[in-house]
Amino acid sequence: MRPELSLWKRLSLRRPVSTGAYGRWVDRRYAASHRALEARVEPVRMARRFPELRDCGDEIHAIGEELLPHYRAFLSQNTGRRKTISLEFSVFLVWWCRRMRPRRILDLGSGFSSLVVRHCLDLRPQPVVWSVDANLDQLEATRRFLARTGASCERLVSWDEFEASDERAFDLILHDLSDRQSLCRAVLRDVLSRVRPGGFVVLDDVQKSYFERYARHVLRDQNLRSFSLRSLDRDRVSRYQLLLARPALSVVRR
Repeated sequence: MRPELSLWKRLSLRRPVSTGAYGRWVDRRYAASHRALEARVEPVRMARRFPELRDCGDEIHAIGEELLPHYRAFLSQNTGRRKTISLEFSVFLVWWCRRMRPRRILDLGSGFSSLVVRHCLDLRPQPVVWSVDANLDQLEATRRFLARTGASCERLVSWDEFEASDERAFDLILHDLSDRQSLCRAVLRDVLSRVRPGGFVVLDDVQKSYFERYARHVLRDQNLRSFSLRSLDRDRVSRYQLLLARPALSVVRR
């Protein structure tokens, strides 16, 4: 293993805890070192795990052209850019799903992502998609937008309704449930428990230090591998995501 990969593994699991002015300085230095190392290591790790990423430039560009009119229409009728998933992440999401072909998708935090996973993937058969939101006003706005675009509004429910359904074994989960720090953190363990072996979870907004630190803490006792998407889909306001992969169950031969 390369020395920087080994160091990255250790840094991903441990963060210094300090207080006061000196502690804040240490945290800033740590964060800067973390970002610099991440920029070197994560593209290598992603290319090793997903070699298809090396030659996807033309396809990514074509997907961007395909999504741009939908993205502009959504922004003109809904919340501002900062509360909508980035176009960069939307493009990666479409590319990813066309490669991995998930059959069950959980979209936590309705909005433009709901249109992407319901209308733009062009998968056959169409995946079963649940779009869930804790904000009922946002849920209704998403319902209206999906209806205007001709996309399905099935399984578009509140968090309370979804939690009561106990739906599990998802191939892909997008976690961007709430702007509220308390709720986003409170449901994280529950969200991670709903991905099947061999499936993936994408955590949005990990550029928020409080959420990134909490997510890293939770991941210590989870059977998940993490990959930063910062080098692939960071947008103009520096948002990016963390991709989590749950290993498939191994088959024991007798």
